Amino acid sequence: MEEVLTAPIYRARPERCFVAGRDALVASGSPGPRGGGALVIVTSEVSPGSGRPVDTSARAVYRIGHNASVASDDPTASYTHVRVLCLDAEGSLLLMKWRDPVDGHETWEPPGGGVEPGERLVDAARRELLEETGITCTIRDRYVLAERSDTWKGEPRERLEPVFFAAIGDAEVAPNMPTAEEAATLVEWRFCRHADLELLDAPVYPPDPFDLVAELVS
Repeated sequence: MEEVLTAPIYRARPERCFVAGRDALVASGSPGPRGGGALVIVTSEVSPGSGRPVDTSARAVYRIGHNASVASDDPTASYTHVRVLCLDAEGSLLLMKWRDPVDGHETWEPPGGGVEPGERLVDAARRELLEETGITCTIRDRYVLAERSDTWKGEPRERLEPVFFAAIGDAEVAPNMPTAEEAATLVEWRFCRHADLELLDAPVYPPDPFDLVAELVS
């Protein structure tokens, strides 16, 4: 059964998405985040105040996390992977290209990886950033959730990933991968401006990273 947004809706980013209040319902029937956080649904199918159903085919869903310090072993937190959007002093975004060791497909994405048992999400973000880039910097304890839907090593990846933000200035990238497999699957890294994204030779995840940066620094 289709649910509709029952709370007031207002435009969050022109023509792209809308933000609903904490008591809003989405097509899955999930409530808005606790503590008044904003649920952001990326879809062009809902008009402000129209009462039309949410487009259930929308593939990108984000949630502002006002309690990003919740430990990963907390029963209310089931996130297994994190990402870090890194901007340099020129406002360019760091993306890393990975090649799947099974079928060879490639993906550009920000640094990140798995959350270890008992590890806070923000600590996982700091650790993964250090491992994949060699960079140590301040990461705000605030995140958005990006929906991932792809495959890796022949296995589907269907999950929500907390995405953090870091301003890295003029720091140099020097990966220090903990395993040989990770080192072998990293193809290259690049600092990209917004206009560069459509010129990349493989899909970008999340597909609108600069929009997420705007959410995180607002």
